Amino acid sequence: MNTTPQRIIASIALLSLALACPSHADWRKYTLANDTINIKLGARLHGDAALLRYAPEEFENDQIVRRSRLSLSIKLFDRIKFNAQYDPVDDDSPYSLLSLAYQHHNSEFKIGQYVEPFGLDNSTSSNELLFMERALPTALMPGTSVGLGFRHWSNRASISAGMFWETYIEDNTLIDANEDRGLSMRMTLRPYQIKRGFTHLGVSVSARLPDDRYRLRYRARPESYAIDEKLISTGRMKNVEYHLHTGLEAAIVAGPWSLQGEWTQAQVFFQDVDQEQDSLKGGYWTLAYSITGESRRYSKRSGVIRAIKARRASAWEIALRQSWLDFNTLSQQGGRMDNITLGLNWYMNHYIRWMTNYIRVEVNDDEQAPMTFDIVQLRLQLAF
Repeated sequence: MNTTPQRIIASIALLSLALACPSHADWRKYTLANDTINIKLGARLHGDAALLRYAPEEFENDQIVRRSRLSLSIKLFDRIKFNAQYDPVDDDSPYSLLSLAYQHHNSEFKIGQYVEPFGLDNSTSSNELLFMERALPTALMPGTSVGLGFRHWSNRASISAGMFWETYIEDNTLIDANEDRGLSMRMTLRPYQIKRGFTHLGVSVSARLPDDRYRLRYRARPESYAIDEKLISTGRMKNVEYHLHTGLEAAIVAGPWSLQGEWTQAQVFFQDVDQEQDSLKGGYWTLAYSITGESRRYSKRSGVIRAIKARRASAWEIALRQSWLDFNTLSQQGGRMDNITLGLNWYMNHYIRWMTNYIRVEVNDDEQAPMTFDIVQLRLQLAF
């Protein structure tokens, strides 16, 4: 995967701006007209380098700019909010988020392009992830779409739902269907509050139509963007009537320890009533420990687990994840992929994080010999 010179220049500019900023975040917030208008600026830069071992010859070591985005948030009368994320060098899809929301107490109505409510890992910001990439089952989840949605939250629970009519594929690993229409919903519950922690449960459902040619395709790369090729794929599934996605999630945070997991299934129904439905599955579990003692935080508004925040000058964290994705069904032999990832995170300050991931990738596909190789990758993450 090549990185354009324009993206490199823009990324260096973002990095220089962040390093020149003061150590607090007040500089990027502006208030006008007696607190009637609140403006917040932000940016993120994720730069990756990867080294492959025992990989096929067509895969090469790589250095890429994974993300380079500017963000703007404008809030009026403490109720109306406009959000935008812009990539200055992405000509195809420069706006990853573009939405307008109305908030009243603990309820919010939103219209625009934003992440559909589905799954814990999928709903977590890329700045807050434990690992450099989301787990393999994300390939079975809807991504960023244009739609109209509603959200309500309390101290212990949240519900989000929406109607979406176009899927924007940011990373080519999510559902590969053009302008599919669907409904998505996610409900979360925080049943128990424990000392320096909490428990979390969630369920997600998404029902969708295929593209205008009644086709659908699922495919996935390993948990690294050093590999541009999708290692498992169902191919084009034809005569699809609709597809139904379900997901279960659970997590517990207790002091510096955290454990979370998800299970996801995609059921594909065909127009021919005599043809059996296809069922694709995936899941993961993650165990993390903060070496410096911080606890992961919780957002009751969005029902996601946030990253730790350094209590002192810096913080350290280790994590282990096992994930799997199975595309083998009654009619499709798309293959199965298993990843084991070991991560080490160093939070230098509130803005800068170094991430190191070691990934063991195993691929089993009936059309080719089994494949096993390693990826060691490093990320400099800048977010403010």
